[in-house]
Amino acid sequence: MVMAPPASRLPASSPRCTDHLRSVDAPIAHNAGDTAEAARRCAAPFLRAGTPDALLIELGPQVFDAPGGPAEQTLVDIVAGGERWHSQFLRRGAAVMPPAAFSAVTRETMDRGARYDCALLAQAVKTLSRRDAGASQTLAAAAAEDCPQR
Repeated sequence: MVMAPPASRLPASSPRCTDHLRSVDAPIAHNAGDTAEAARRCAAPFLRAGTPDALLIELGPQVFDAPGGPAEQTLVDIVAGGERWHSQFLRRGAAVMPPAAFSAVTRETMDRGARYDCALLAQAVKTLSRRDAGASQTLAAAAAEDCPQR
């Protein structure tokens, strides 16, 4: 478990403090059985460029442990709900999320109408292919519908 520095060392209003505490609390919420809340708490640092990949890789399997579960659905809601998350999600998610969860979230956001930059989507598929061929193939099939090869 990642230990947070004492609250007195970080100003409560600091974005770094807020993100760090959310990421540390995510496993606590998950262990309490609230996987949707764990996903919400994990989303802020996941979508923040300054969060270390190692932390996200560590949290991913804990938060996204149930295929199609509340954590995946919560992240789908967040990413599908705002285009501003698309680029960061594709760039980081393929490298730090559990591969099957990344593929599922991306496909479902596409089903809900999210339109990703085709070059970034192709790069995400390539990154995912180095981690999990099956998840990559599933995502590549969905990507081909939105981004047909010319």
